Amino acid sequence: MLKDKYSRTFTKLRVSLTDSCNYRCFFCMPQAPSFFKNGEMLKFEELVRILRIFKGEGIDEVKLTGGEPLLYPRLIELVREISGMFKVTITTNGSMLYRLWESLAEAGVKGFNLSLHTLKDNRYRLLGPGNPLEIVKSMDEIVSAGLSVKVNTTVIRGFNEDELLDFVEFSSAHRVPVRFLEYMPFDGRNKWDRDRFVSMEEMLRVLRTKYDLKPMRRDAHSTAVYYSAEGTGAVIGFVPSISAPFCSDCNRIRLTSDGKLYPCMYSKFFVDLKTPVRQGIDDGQIAELIRSAVFNKFEGVAKLIKEGTIPDHVMPMYKLGG
Repeated sequence: MLKDKYSRTFTKLRVSLTDSCNYRCFFCMPQAPSFFKNGEMLKFEELVRILRIFKGEGIDEVKLTGGEPLLYPRLIELVREISGMFKVTITTNGSMLYRLWESLAEAGVKGFNLSLHTLKDNRYRLLGPGNPLEIVKSMDEIVSAGLSVKVNTTVIRGFNEDELLDFVEFSSAHRVPVRFLEYMPFDGRNKWDRDRFVSMEEMLRVLRTKYDLKPMRRDAHSTAVYYSAEGTGAVIGFVPSISAPFCSDCNRIRLTSDGKLYPCMYSKFFVDLKTPVRQGIDDGQIAELIRSAVFNKFEGVAKLIKEGTIPDHVMPMYKLGG
């Protein structure tokens, strides 16, 4: 099993398949992004090999991210290759689900995290070209097929903080949990503007003006804390990465599309796995690189908060993996 110096055990790996995306969400993607070139990214066979090594080290869940992972040309083939080793889920903007979700489900995907940051057409057009109605239709079909769907909404003051109540109604109508993410310093264009930050506590105050929210049990290692809106069927989650992070029982690590292992998203520390793979280093030595990297994982953003040293800018999310 993979453990760090703080006795945390790691069983989940987030894998960015590509930094390319068909959206330009201002809090993630620069207006003129610089994407990895083909030679810089892991080849399909290299990625599968690395994932097999991670399996041998105790990883049992893989979340495929990006960029937009549905742009990865061999996505269905990859899912077929690894779904026997891991529980596989995907984080996506949903714009291509209508033509891919059934094939992905057949290949072994167990669930989707759907990034849906606004329900208003005029705001949605600022982010990307997808059709929100078509995306929601695909979401409903996925839910009806028995797969897991979670909706992720990054709440940003001056953009969508006035839609909190609307998203509770959305959760109730579509029977999917909606998770409100605090705005984090992964902005693709600007330094993190603390004035745009909306805390979980502020969101709860707004929601409680209309709904009776009952706390639900938090599963160990979960990044979210959930509430039920009594009498509605809605389930609302919060990912309080800034105001109340769960670093103490974090069980996640990240692999970027260019083959770098980042044990913590708030640390600049990484270990390059692509180069040793291309040099012909054996699996045992690569496993040792992984174990060493994870052992030296940073304590987490909770430490930065305690010290008052949260950076204004870290690697943009489209490069790191959502």
